[in-house]
Formats: sequence, structure tokens, C-alpha cells
Amino acid sequence: MTSSLGDQLSALLGGDTLGPAGPDQGRGKSKGEIHDESLPDGVHGEVAAIIKKMAVDEVKSLGLSTPLADYGFDRLTVVELAIRCEQELGVRIEDEDIASFVKLGDVVDYIAARRG
Repeated sequence: MTSSLGDQLSALLGGDTLGPAGPDQGRGKSKGEIHDESLPDGVHGEVAAIIKKMAVDEVKSLGLSTPLADYGFDRLTVVELAIRCEQELGVRIEDEDIASFVKLGDVVDYIAARRG
């Protein structure tokens, strides 16, 4: 009997281990990154993916003018957002600048300017 390792794993786990997109899904993505076709491109999409992971409720708007409070973020959660952006996007965010993050666009603009 000849079968691939993927087939064997699938049989052991009781399902398709590759998912609907096949073996190339997730290639080139960083650890923990959300692959979501509805996310915008670039820094906007990268920050939006982090927000979607952190938000308590379903995210309805990912517009740059959306206040972070609309995602249920308070001051402490915004600090956590900054830390996650530093870790996942590799951009240093100064502590004193975090207070300026009021809207999604504030975070996106800050990160884009430092990657520049």
C-alpha cells in the first residue's frame, strides 16, 4: 500500500490536513498570520489582521478612520496592540507614541513611516 505522509496524517487526524486551498496555502506567511482575502493589502492589512485576532467581537469595519475603541480596545489593549505590532511586523514603537493611536489609520501610518 502506497500513501503519502499527508494522506497518513489526514487518516490519523480524521480529515483533510491541507485545508481547502491545498498544499500551497500559507506558504510565505509569517507565524500566526491570518490569511484572509478580505483584508486590505500592505501595512493596512497586516495591522488589520492583528486587530482581528485581538478583537473581542466580530470586526465589521477595517477602514483607516475606524476608532480603535470600535474594536473594544481600551488604553491597555492599545498597548498590547503596539507590542504585537512590534513582534509580528518588526517595527519599534516608542512608548510615548502609543497614546497617539486613536484610529486604525494612526497605527498604519506610524508603522508605514518607520518601514519607509
